[in-house]
Amino acid sequence: MRRGIDLLHQRPEEARAVYARRTGADLEDKQTDAIFGATLPCFTYDLSMTPQYYEQLEAWMTSRDLIDSRPGKEAYWTNTLALPGPGTPSQETATAALK
Repeated sequence: MRRGIDLLHQRPEEARAVYARRTGADLEDKQTDAIFGATLPCFTYDLSMTPQYYEQLEAWMTSRDLIDSRPGKEAYWTNTLALPGPGTPSQETATAALK
C-alpha cells in the first residue's frame, strides 16, 4: 500500500497511465482528469483506519461487483508490500509486469 501511495505522489503521470490502462478511463476527458487530480491528495500515509472501515469498504466493493469475494482484511492488509521479504518482487519487477 505504501509503495502504491509513493507512486501516486512521486510519479503521478505514471500512476495516471496505470489507472487509465487498468480501468479504460479516458484521461483526456476533462471531468475524469479533474476527478483523478482531486482524488490523488486523498491517498495518505495514515493507514490507521478501523477494521469496520475495511469491512464496509469490502461490502461496498462486493455490492458493486468490483471484487469477486470477501476474504477479509487478514488476506490483504499486511506489510508484505511495504516491507518486502526475500523472494518478493522488487518495485521494478512489479512495474514491468504492469506494462
